[in-house]
Amino acid sequence: MKKMLVSLLILMVMTLVGCLNIPVFSGNVVNDPVSGDVVNDPIPLNAEKVIFLPKPQSLQKYGYSDYSEQSKGYDGISYEQLVGKIAYVLDPLPFFRVFGRNLRLQLENGQIIFNRSSGIHGTLLPSVAFVSELEGALKYIGNTIWYKGNEGSFRYVGYSSVPTGIENLEQLVVMNITYGFIESRPLCFCLQKEDGSQIEWHGSDSGINNRTESIPLFSEEFFFEDPEQLYPDWSEEIWQLIRQSKIKLGMTRDMLLLSWGEPTEINKSVGSWGIHEQFVYRDCNSYVYVENGKITSWQN
Repeated sequence: MKKMLVSLLILMVMTLVGCLNIPVFSGNVVNDPVSGDVVNDPIPLNAEKVIFLPKPQSLQKYGYSDYSEQSKGYDGISYEQLVGKIAYVLDPLPFFRVFGRNLRLQLENGQIIFNRSSGIHGTLLPSVAFVSELEGALKYIGNTIWYKGNEGSFRYVGYSSVPTGIENLEQLVVMNITYGFIESRPLCFCLQKEDGSQIEWHGSDSGINNRTESIPLFSEEFFFEDPEQLYPDWSEEIWQLIRQSKIKLGMTRDMLLLSWGEPTEINKSVGSWGIHEQFVYRDCNSYVYVENGKITSWQN
C-alpha cells in the first residue's frame, strides 16, 4: 500500500510538471564560468534548446538587441558573440514578465543571458530557432511533394517575399533543410523542380515559435501525396484548369479547393433547395457560389 501511495505521488508530481511546464533540473554539477566553483547544473531537463539565427549583413552591426548580459539590461549583445550559438531556455514558455524580470537563457559555455521581449513581437523568442523544429523536419528530406498554390503566390526568402515560381500542384523533391534568418520562418527548405533547378522555401514546420496564425506551415503549403492519384476519375481538362488555378461552372467543391486553395471563409445556408455555400477569397476579392457541391457562379 505504501509503495502504491509513493508511486501515485510521483505520478502526480510528474503530471503537474508536465502541465505547468515547471523546470526540472538535471542534478549534474558544472564549473561556474566566473568563479570556477562547482555548482549545481541550472539547465532544466525539460529546457527548450535554441540556436541564434544569422542575420543579413546590413543588420549584423545591430547585433541581437533583444538580449542582454545583464538581468535588467538593454545593452544588446554583439552579432559575433551569439550567431550560431546554442542556448537553453531556463524559464517556462510562454514567459510572463513579473516585476520587470527578463527571461533567462544559458549558453553552452555556462554564461547566462537575458531576453526582454519574449512574446511581444508575435513570437516566443526573437532571433532564434528551436532546435527541435529542425530535428523534426529532417524527415522530409528526399520526399516528393506537390505545391498547394498558384503562380501568382509568393514565398519568403530571408526577409523578402518573392513570386513562388512554382505552378499549382507542381512536383518537387526536398533536397535539404537548414536554418533560415527569421524566427517565425526559421527553416530553409531547398526544393528541386523536375527540370533540376532548385528554389528555397522559408517557413516553419511546427509553428513552435509563432504566436500568430499568419505564417503557413510547411504541411499547409504542400501535399505529401500526388493529388491526381487521389482523384483518378477527373478528366485531363479539369486537371489542366487546376494547374493553372482556374475554375469553371460545374466544377465540384473539391476541384475548387485544389484550384484556388482554402478560402478566407465559407458562408453556408441550408434549405429545401439543398446546400448553398459562398466561398470568400479576400486575397483576390472574389466570391464563388456552390450549390449542392458544384460551382454555379462567381464574382470578382
